[in-house]
Amino acid sequence: MKNTLLASILCCFCLQVVQAFAEDHFLVEEGQARSEIIIAPKSPRTTRLAAQELQNYIEKISGAKLHIVTEPSGKVPVSIFIGRSSHTDKRGITDMGLKYGAYRIVSGENWLVLIGDDTDFVPIEPWPRSNNDIASGKMQKAWDAITGEHWGYPHSQLYKHYTGSTGLFGTPNEQHVDKNGNVNTWGFDERGSFNGVCGFLRSLGVRWYLPGDLGEIVPKMKTIALPKIDQIMHPDFPLRTINFRFRVYGRDAAMWAM
Repeated sequence: MKNTLLASILCCFCLQVVQAFAEDHFLVEEGQARSEIIIAPKSPRTTRLAAQELQNYIEKISGAKLHIVTEPSGKVPVSIFIGRSSHTDKRGITDMGLKYGAYRIVSGENWLVLIGDDTDFVPIEPWPRSNNDIASGKMQKAWDAITGEHWGYPHSQLYKHYTGSTGLFGTPNEQHVDKNGNVNTWGFDERGSFNGVCGFLRSLGVRWYLPGDLGEIVPKMKTIALPKIDQIMHPDFPLRTINFRFRVYGRDAAMWAM
């Protein structure tokens, strides 16, 4: 009887501790940022895109703008790590086994990790930067030199799968955002961490039914708690794309298609 009573008291105490832990840790509290987004200094394109997406929607939901940094600033109590970094490595959290857009969302006492495979797509030369490279015969000539034959060049539409200026791709300026502050990506980039961000936002009630603001549902809440979670999501099947050219249909459609 005494053991049962003692166990009950300890159980109640533990529940109170867990509840206090949950109540004291927030991503946003009463419209004020209580967390920041941390990515590796040289992150892949879609890692940076994922960070922007989380920042954007947390602000839409709560009014609070979370800063994106490469090291914890110590100014807020909670860190949100997106993609692989030295900080996720220290916690033993990797993207190993997270294939085909799979992701993991896991939290600790004062941190949250959203991670997946974010490998950058690298087009193999020769590839056209614009239709001029096709119309001029430049690509056909380069392809003939490789094959020793006169077969049709197979990648004439490749440049249309990149959202930015292909003339900058592969240069230091490729890593810069465009004039609107957007990260440019290839439709062939892996985007596991981006999927993790979308999964987390869905858990908050966000939905995307059509491209652009018209097709999205964004709930309003002033406080967003740090969840207690360890979730791995694998896709039902590996190939989930169609011949969708990001550059042709515009950024809103590209973001929706992701």
